[in-house]
Amino acid sequence: MVFEDAELDQTVKELTRSALNMASQICVAAARFLIQDSIVQDLKTRITEAFRNVRTGPGSDPASQMGAVIDTANQQRLMRLIEQAADEGDLILTDGPLERGAFLTPTLFRIDDVRSALVQEELFEPIVSVETFGDEAEAVEKAKATHYGLAASVLSQNLSRATRWHARFAPAPSGRIRISASSPKARPVASASRVWARSTGPRGSTTSWRQSTSNTKPGWSDA
Repeated sequence: MVFEDAELDQTVKELTRSALNMASQICVAAARFLIQDSIVQDLKTRITEAFRNVRTGPGSDPASQMGAVIDTANQQRLMRLIEQAADEGDLILTDGPLERGAFLTPTLFRIDDVRSALVQEELFEPIVSVETFGDEAEAVEKAKATHYGLAASVLSQNLSRATRWHARFAPAPSGRIRISASSPKARPVASASRVWARSTGPRGSTTSWRQSTSNTKPGWSDA
């Protein structure tokens, strides 16, 4: 969830890393970018360029930044999802697979229908949706539109807004909400976990009963 007062240079770095780490084959990978209307064009341009510059290739190549998907069968499944994204939304960026191996370059698509399976199901690959919202109420409505999720992030320089959004988001289908940080490696300005009834996805269902107190620290660190 990216609000209009987010620091965009840092936001682009965080979203790129959190979405494409391990070729998105990680349970807390960012799969949906919900962006406030007033900054969507600017941020979309920046994130598209960042995704385009990610070097996809084998781990044996020191220049590679993102590796392969699990196998070629899954690569073909993802190509069908990209075709579906083109039918149901607008493709922003896709260069498809590499000539050899189970590699797939990052894909971004714009979609408005939260009922789409592309939004409702966990894709678990480097295919990310761009969605928009106008105000905090719509942000909450769209963020809570899915029945799965292990993590969510709020990017805003206004801590009062971010914590207010966090409070409105609960209870929600996310086990952890991070404020001003989306990557597992980033140290958030504030982080809080609450008790959630469930976190579900197509690979199975889990139930989490976790409670921890909020932790607030000034500044940002990639440590």
